Amino acid sequence: MLPALGWLVRMARELLVPVAILFAALALVALLFWADEVSASARPVLDELGVLDRLSEAWPDIIDAAAETRTDPLVLAAMAIHESRMLAIIGGRGGEMYGPLQVRWKTWGPLLREKGIADQADDLLDLRTGLLAGAVVLAEIRRQWGPGTRLDRGGESLLCAYDGGMKGLRQDRCSYSVTVLALRDCVEPSGAWRCHEWPRRPMATVYRCGVADVGRLPECIAAEVRP
Repeated sequence: MLPALGWLVRMARELLVPVAILFAALALVALLFWADEVSASARPVLDELGVLDRLSEAWPDIIDAAAETRTDPLVLAAMAIHESRMLAIIGGRGGEMYGPLQVRWKTWGPLLREKGIADQADDLLDLRTGLLAGAVVLAEIRRQWGPGTRLDRGGESLLCAYDGGMKGLRQDRCSYSVTVLALRDCVEPSGAWRCHEWPRRPMATVYRCGVADVGRLPECIAAEVRP
């Protein structure tokens, strides 16, 4: 009985080292996998979507459009990121929105023709032209409804008007303006991106934060956007 017990003890000792090594190896693999997952989740969503490369490439055109219309280039960049992920596309439910700033051609086409920006909607599918067109529209909204005009409401109403027309103009702040301004705060004056993360679907984040309580949206979004 005793020899058998001694044999079992020796076997246990011999097995203990390889088992410990095996568990250590598994733990190391798990740690490396976890670290890779954390690293992947920390990469900006916008970088994964190619937005940041497009932002860098489009930055000179954004600066030019902003200078020509006396518009904040950081706001233009934020709007283009939000509207189209910095792509010159056709959008809207009926395909009525054009370019990186999703200009409604039916509404603003005559103005853009008059100013020599574009002759037809498809012209806005050129990134540079589309950025300038959106900047011109924003400047026109400012001219008609901005500071010094009878309809001036101050606050973020001009961004709300860009998104929702006259209905948006009646709002001092809206989900669109809060989202755009949160994005603006992530763009450096050089066109670089300074926030580590941004929600994949920012408007979904806005709605989840609670559109009814617009006052708390910046704080709610800030919880997901970590500079």
